[in-house]
Amino acid sequence: RRAPGGSGWPIVVTEFGTDTDRAPWWQHTIRYVAEHPEAISGWAYWAIDGAKHQTEGDRGYYINETYGLLLSDYEGVRQPETLSRLETVGLDPMTSPLRGWRGGRDRKGP
Repeated sequence: RRAPGGSGWPIVVTEFGTDTDRAPWWQHTIRYVAEHPEAISGWAYWAIDGAKHQTEGDRGYYINETYGLLLSDYEGVRQPETLSRLETVGLDPMTSPLRGWRGGRDRKGP
């Protein structure tokens, strides 16, 4: 399906890896988004979760997601530098429609 306005096809850029603060591609990506806001019709951040499900045999439990944007209690930010960079170009997950969502607060977690 064509992107809104029929100007092209949507793409998803994913799997950036780790150590993004020093990676030139991350700096170029942030600059591109800042200079071309019309190119962004939607976005997602992986992983926003502060906890991830771990399976061992037939048991499952939650452990800290060290790459997650949020802390494991979903109340605070684990990656403030990354959040700050996203906010500078208008990509702020903290003002999304899901703000205040208590993901997983009814389950046992870390």
